[in-house]
This record gives sequence, structure tokens and C-alpha cells, in this order.
Amino acid sequence: MEFSAYTILIISSLMFTTLTIPIVNKIGKRFNLFDWPEIRKQNKNLMVRLGGISLFLGFIVSLGLFDFFSESSLILENKNILLIIMSFFFLGLVDDLKRISPLKRLFIEILLASFAWANNFGIYTFDFSLSTTSNYYLELPTMFSYLVTVLWLVGITNAINWMDGLDGLASGIVLISSLGMIIICLKFGNFNEIPFLVSLCGICLGFLKYNFYPSKIFMGDSGSYLLGFCIGLFSITGSTRTINQSFATSSTSVLIPAIILLIPLLDMTSVICTRVIKQKSPFYPDRSHLHYRLVDKGLSDKNTVITIYIFSLINILIASLLI
Repeated sequence: MEFSAYTILIISSLMFTTLTIPIVNKIGKRFNLFDWPEIRKQNKNLMVRLGGISLFLGFIVSLGLFDFFSESSLILENKNILLIIMSFFFLGLVDDLKRISPLKRLFIEILLASFAWANNFGIYTFDFSLSTTSNYYLELPTMFSYLVTVLWLVGITNAINWMDGLDGLASGIVLISSLGMIIICLKFGNFNEIPFLVSLCGICLGFLKYNFYPSKIFMGDSGSYLLGFCIGLFSITGSTRTINQSFATSSTSVLIPAIILLIPLLDMTSVICTRVIKQKSPFYPDRSHLHYRLVDKGLSDKNTVITIYIFSLINILIASLLI
């Protein structure tokens, strides 16, 4: 039954996302909800930016079906974190419909990440090893645990958002990263995260049917915030293991998610440093991102995305082999 439930999960997440995109696209065109072309951006045509709605619906519906067919209570047991995921999605959706200033968005993201930390979805103890059995770990002071967790969740969410500059790039990276995290979860015995990651794979794969070059719809901030927060969160919980059964102490192997998400992390760090050096705001939009640099060097949009896919897969392979 469990295998059948996972089959239903991947098929329903893929199909529901794919089938709802034409409807969302039609609604977006009806109300002129477009991502308008800019000199900085690659898109030259008007494109609906509400694809995140289909991603969100595919994610929630597929998890509901998984609960029904596996007779589990995944949604009920994880209602708090699903509430935060929904909040990130709606924050992005509001920004897609009516632009919110970067500082206001950042403030709300920090509040939501703080709520996740307060609900035991955070980094409280970590080690720098790549082993599933290492006893060399560091317990973090409460304030440092909070700061590290918020920095990671908000950072990864925005890193994925910033990678959404070429057709199929952000959704493809999250798809590959989710596959990598499924492998990590299996090795660490963290099975609770796997249904969420399988659903992420399904919605990203379904979305790529319409988002890979040449794109027919954009995910918008609603989609990138949804995917970014999910992969940021489950990269933490998926690489956490119990190290003391008596005191319920757990340790997060921080190097594993860092390797898996190395490209978005390096891109975000490089972009922020470049903008600060130029005495510009970290939120200042420009073409300093990795994907824009590769395009400016002469690679086509499609080949740039495929190149980044390949390096992401290599990172997954490295992380998997090192454990």
C-alpha cells in the first residue's frame, strides 16, 4: 500500500500541476497579470507570472491524496509547518499581484522562519562531518541556533527566487535538489520528509512541461518562495539525525545541504558581495547572477540551464558518495 501511495503521490502532483497550468494561464491573461519584459531580463514577450498557483495546488492536493490512500495523518501531524509553507506561498502571491517592497518581504520572511524555528523546525545542534554516525557535534546556544536557522531558511528561499531568471532554471534546480535530499533522507532514516520531497519532484517536473525553454508561463514569486522555503526546510530536517535517544538530542550535518544547494548558495553570496562592493543595495536588480553571466559569455539560455543542471547533479553525486 505504501508503494502505491507514493506512486499516487508522484503522479497526482505531476498531473494536477500540469492540468491546472492552462487554466491559471488563461486567468492571468484575462486580468493582465504579466511579467513585463525588462532590459535586465531574458524574456522578450509578455508572460503570465502566476504559475506558482499550480505548483501550490499540486503540492497540497497530492499530499492530501497520499494521506487518504496510505491512511496516514501526514498533513495533520505537520499542520504547523504546512501553515508556514502556505504563508510563504501567499507572501509571494501578494507580491506577484501587488508589488511589496524588498524590506517588507524580508521582514515577513524572517517572522515566518522564526515561527518555524519556534516549532522545532530548525538547526539546534550540528556537526561538520559527512557521517551518519559521527559523535563530533556542537550544541548551539539558543540565540545562535535561531540566527543560523533564520539565515538558512530565508537565504535559501531567496536564493531559489534569484535563480528564477531563465526558463526552467529554478524548478529544475529544486527538482534535482529534492531527488538528492530523498537519497540523503533514506541514508539518515528520515522518512517523514520523503512524501514532501516526492511531491516537490512531481510539481517541479509537471511545471517544467510549460516552463522549460521556451517557457509558456512563469512561476512568479509565489512559486519560487514555495519551492525555496520547502527545499530549505527539508534540507535541514532531512539531514538531521538523533544522536542521543535518552535526551532526544539531534544533530544536523550542515555540509550535506550546503553541497546539494551549492550553486544557489554561491550565486546568492556572489551577487550580494558584488552589489555591496559597488555600493548598491543587496536587493538591487542586475545581471550579476551566474545564469546571466553565462548567457553574457555566449551560452544560449537553454544550454546555460542544462549546464547548471549538470553541475547540480554532480553536487548531488558528491554529497551522496561522501556519506
